[in-house]
Amino acid sequence: MIDVVILLDKLSELASKELQENLWLHGNENQMSSFTEAICGVFDDARLTRSLETGYLERNFSNELCRKTIKLDQAIKLIPEDLAPEDIIKHPKMKIVRLLASELLVLFESETAKGES
Repeated sequence: MIDVVILLDKLSELASKELQENLWLHGNENQMSSFTEAICGVFDDARLTRSLETGYLERNFSNELCRKTIKLDQAIKLIPEDLAPEDIIKHPKMKIVRLLASELLVLFESETAKGES
């Protein structure tokens, strides 16, 4: 139900300030992104929101992973999407977004390696 390839790619983007600067500020015609695209990638394209709503995430992944997913969603909502990209990158709440995205990246990699996807 979860598109792990998209999920890991977009979590990597949310976890890395350097990647955000490269993609959100200095993107080129082959590679570019934005805060909105990254969060849509995680929650919509990778189907993480649907997995939360249907209970799929809870049935197939650890409690820690589920809790951190909800915390990431809450932290993202504290950052206005209409800010300029550089202001989003510098926003104080992005520190927790990056931390949670990094932790979720490790958890999803570990838990999907055990046969879940």
